[in-house]
Amino acid sequence: MDPKFLQYIKQLLKTITLVLVWMTINIKYGIMENYAFPEEGFAQANYIFYTWFIISFIVVIWYLIKLWNKPLDEKK
Repeated sequence: MDPKFLQYIKQLLKTITLVLVWMTINIKYGIMENYAFPEEGFAQANYIFYTWFIISFIVVIWYLIKLWNKPLDEKK
């Protein structure tokens, strides 16, 4: 197979895996543990969850931009 095609598939799999793991973590703690929905106002756990959510979202987007801006023929 073409090495560029394999690098493209690897980038695609990294992207899908990262996004799915990030979404799973946020669904687990945000929805299932009920930190995303403040019932009687914001508690400390809600602030921690939303801080984590925003910071991790920025890091994920930064990593994906960095990953996809790299040329395919470039070595690691």
